[in-house]
Amino acid sequence: MSFIDDMLKEKNDSSIKPEHLVQIKALLLKELNSKVNEHLIALLTEKDQVELNQLLDKNASDEELDNFFQTKIPNLIPEMTAVLLEFRSAYLYTPLAKKSGEIADKINLDSDLDVPSPAPISE
Repeated sequence: MSFIDDMLKEKNDSSIKPEHLVQIKALLLKELNSKVNEHLIALLTEKDQVELNQLLDKNASDEELDNFFQTKIPNLIPEMTAVLLEFRSAYLYTPLAKKSGEIADKINLDSDLDVPSPAPISE
């Protein structure tokens, strides 16, 4: 989880309260895992996706899944690196108020975060 910890340190978001850090780390990790899975599955052929589903149905071990992806995606390391870099960039360079608001929505902490309200729209 040091990737997530490093991102949070680099972002230095003062609106994240220490008591919410564990939840925020868990949400970021869940989101990152989802992005990685989506990306890797998109790289597989339909036949390979069927094979992956069969492995998942039989509760394949992490080692079996790792071997599957290493075999089916020859450039796995660069692909994984690209997902990590894209995720990091999206997190670090998304405007603070927007990202904090999204996180607050997910963990119902709107009142605890110092995110300004949007400006009123006058007609």
